[in-house]
Amino acid sequence: MTESLPALFTRAAAALPEALRARAHAHWAEFQPGFAPRLSQENLEHLMAALPQVFATSEFVARACIQHPVLLTELMESGDLGRAYAPEELAQRVHNVCEQALDGATLKSVLRRLRRREMVRIAWRDLAGWADLAEVLAALTALANACIDGALARLWAWAVEDYGAPLSPTGTPVYLAVLGMGKLGGGELNFSSDIDLIFAYSDDGDVQGSTSAAIGTTPGMDDSRDGGGRTVSGTAVEEVGPRREQRPRTPVAAEVRGRRGELSHHEFFTRIGRRLMGVLSDATEDGFVFRVDMRLRPNGDSGPLALSFDAMEQYYQIHGRAWERYAFIKARAVTPEAARGHELLARLKPFVYRKYIDFGAVEAIRGLKVAIERELQRKGMEHHIKLGPGGIREIEFIGQAFQLIRGGREPALQVRSIQQVLAALGDNGDLTSQAVAELQAAYVFLRRAENRLQMYADRQTHSLPTEAYEQLALAVAMGLPDWESFYLALRRHMDKVHAHFEQVFVAPQGEAAAAGDTGLAAVWFATLDETALYQRLAAAGYKHPQATEILLQDLRHGGAYSTLSAQGRERLDRLMPLLLGAAGLTADPQTTLIRLITLIEAILRRSVYLALLVENPLALSQLVKLCAASAWIATWISQHPVLLDELIDPASLYAPLAKDALQAELRSRLAHLPVDDLEAQMETLREFRHGHVLRVAATDIRGGTSPGEPGLTPEQTGAHLGHIAEVVVEQALTLATHSMVAKHGHPSCGQSVAEFAVIAYGKLGSLELGYTSDLDMIFLHDPGADVGMTNGLRPVSNDVFFARLGQRLIHILTTRTPAGILYAVDMRLRPSGQSGPLVTNLPAFMDYQRERAWTWEHQALVRARAIAGGPVICQGFEQARRELLCLARDRDKLQDDVVAMRMRMRAAQPPHDPTRFDLKHDPGGMIDIEFMVQYWVLWRAHPHPDLTRQRGTIPILEALAGAGLLDAGTAQILVDAYRRYLSLEHRFKLMERQALVAPDELGDYPAKVAVIWGQQLLRVT
Repeated sequence: MTESLPALFTRAAAALPEALRARAHAHWAEFQPGFAPRLSQENLEHLMAALPQVFATSEFVARACIQHPVLLTELMESGDLGRAYAPEELAQRVHNVCEQALDGATLKSVLRRLRRREMVRIAWRDLAGWADLAEVLAALTALANACIDGALARLWAWAVEDYGAPLSPTGTPVYLAVLGMGKLGGGELNFSSDIDLIFAYSDDGDVQGSTSAAIGTTPGMDDSRDGGGRTVSGTAVEEVGPRREQRPRTPVAAEVRGRRGELSHHEFFTRIGRRLMGVLSDATEDGFVFRVDMRLRPNGDSGPLALSFDAMEQYYQIHGRAWERYAFIKARAVTPEAARGHELLARLKPFVYRKYIDFGAVEAIRGLKVAIERELQRKGMEHHIKLGPGGIREIEFIGQAFQLIRGGREPALQVRSIQQVLAALGDNGDLTSQAVAELQAAYVFLRRAENRLQMYADRQTHSLPTEAYEQLALAVAMGLPDWESFYLALRRHMDKVHAHFEQVFVAPQGEAAAAGDTGLAAVWFATLDETALYQRLAAAGYKHPQATEILLQDLRHGGAYSTLSAQGRERLDRLMPLLLGAAGLTADPQTTLIRLITLIEAILRRSVYLALLVENPLALSQLVKLCAASAWIATWISQHPVLLDELIDPASLYAPLAKDALQAELRSRLAHLPVDDLEAQMETLREFRHGHVLRVAATDIRGGTSPGEPGLTPEQTGAHLGHIAEVVVEQALTLATHSMVAKHGHPSCGQSVAEFAVIAYGKLGSLELGYTSDLDMIFLHDPGADVGMTNGLRPVSNDVFFARLGQRLIHILTTRTPAGILYAVDMRLRPSGQSGPLVTNLPAFMDYQRERAWTWEHQALVRARAIAGGPVICQGFEQARRELLCLARDRDKLQDDVVAMRMRMRAAQPPHDPTRFDLKHDPGGMIDIEFMVQYWVLWRAHPHPDLTRQRGTIPILEALAGAGLLDAGTAQILVDAYRRYLSLEHRFKLMERQALVAPDELGDYPAKVAVIWGQQLLRVT
């Protein structure tokens, strides 16, 4: 038997608490007489099951349905209440109703009636549990977008009819670009939100007025169409009354023309902007559409309502403040001519997302938060789910701080949705998975509560209700039985949010300094008399306080300090006492402070780096430790300040990546960049290399991540540095090839694409690379590719293609950019040296090596290795190398050639202090060991081809001993000596010392090596 409407209502209402049930019955009594839906029984029961809770938890929905009885019926019968809209469906609906409007009053009326219908629909679906949060926020945003678009399209048509179309200097139409800011821009609009807008236009100029506009006969954008004006969010909208038929209209020519008798673009777009605001936000008998807030525009309420793109760009470049960067994170073009808005946002992107790591953003956002908290306390609004501790704004601050800090370098963070930002921060490891889960759960809970709080009376509020009925209504709307349960859940979420916020934004450095002030602030500010100042410095660990004070005076009175902005000076003043205290704890405070001050002077112009060190105790601690241990690291960071970001996380700083992880990271970094932006790609390559070399150096000198964990062995250091170089060269070749192929097409070799290979020689080939080593390389290409052409639109011969490809690769590696160079490249080992072609085909290389190469060139092949390029050509080189190294050789001639080359190298070295030993060049040093190893491979590889598998000096020595070709004791002496030499070479480089040591530091290694050299190569018995 079919139940009646009252019976269905009563059964559904029985599940509500008594107070809500009574209110629902009262609304039902008013609503029922006009409610006669034509629905199936199933749909009717579905509707009635939700109606009591919706009416009880939203006075707005209940009153709208009572006052307009057909509203709910129409929503159900049309099917709109029971489904989510398809994309663009709402926009088309709004466009259709706006097209019917013939004047401003009608336009306002149709938009307000449509707004009422859609807001009832959205609120119903949310309160009934028929829509999730994502749908609700998207629907509210789509409604605002559609109303802006529809109203502006109609106003635009009238404006052009009245005044003519504004045109650019090239004759193309100029449109009003409307930027949606805040939650409108982010696609996360809440139920009773204002919409934050900024108006802009692409080109200044004058509108060529139409005849009808000039004589005042066309009623387009006149006052009757505007329908009246008023003040909106502090912006004066011109007051205009209703048009009277008998009143003669002031001609536009006298009213708005500029000096040349024409309406300027600025005046045109200001007028249309004002009318758009009035259409959306004027309160009429039908209410309003959306309240419009224009205070985020340049200069706020006092600034022009609309500005040209050039004026906007100039304003933000010169006057833009931190909070404006913050606001533009969510900015989005919301008008039909969105392409122009996208152009403006692209021009403003460098203002929002800085290329460098911007830790000043943390400071700025903390300042915003403090200001908000003071305002809340002043107004007694502590229970504010948006701005209070743990509220929605703190979640946004967490995500947007990281966006401002890292967004310029991590495009994955350049998104508007805070939930997407949080997910990206979790993927990047900036937030733990637990933190992301807790913040996202809190965000969903708080946004649902925010909407349902506002749906109660369509009132813009974020304060928790104090009246008992509204408290219960909110709790039930949130799916909880009572206010106590709701408040407990709310507090649990907000407490977690606030804890995460504190972790990100509290400045532990500043608090620690305040709690345990050692008086070093007074030292830095020089507010003490000389005796007291020296005593404070001595107590802090400085053995030469007078010299230390001179260092500080030089910094304080130097030109760099005097030109600092007020903000930069304040940051330095906060940092220096912390730096003095930390440096005083090192083994040599004076030397450490000298290095740190040199570094500080290098980064003063980018005071955000000072903020990074103040905001991050771990970063400051690691910087001091590394500068104390290594002059090279201090210089390296001074030259590449972006590396300060690497110091924040010791877990990654002291954990150099394996080659496959390096490849994955670099590919990921480059994947976010435009494929044709070579400048950005080159900067990324450099920053990648600089950062990972720092990791190797830090681990080499300080040890691993665990206490007591040793640093790297010399072989590990060389291998890590070599792998970094390999990965960089590999990606640089990919970039060079892409640009060449885009221009000329692929080089052909028969039916296949001809290949190119990079061959590493020297320490890159043997994976014994040093911190400042050049890259010794040669380039090869496929046999048979000397003839033929590329297959692109601008074909060139294959040999020209490969020569240009090699030049392009060298350009990418060696060009100096703001981030420096990647590597110095040495190509002198190619066939015929500097006089030979840059790129050689493989048969020609083989022919040269067999017929004309010197013995030292075959020695160089011992270390050679293919590191990048096509697999076929790389494999071909490896086979050719093996064949060349395995040639049968005359031992006596081989010895003579090797010794002769070694003597020439020694003779070419400049003299040095005879009381010191040159690790590389002196007899018994590194080069002697390397030459002996190369000699043994060239002599022994013919009967023992497996010797060619190894490239490194120590692995070859071990292979020789393992094969019984070298006495084990002799091999061990050479391994130990080489390892010691290599270790000292790396260490001296980190200390910025020459590779000269006192002989007693090496024990008897040089003498033993010299004896072996004599026995093996000089035939000394």
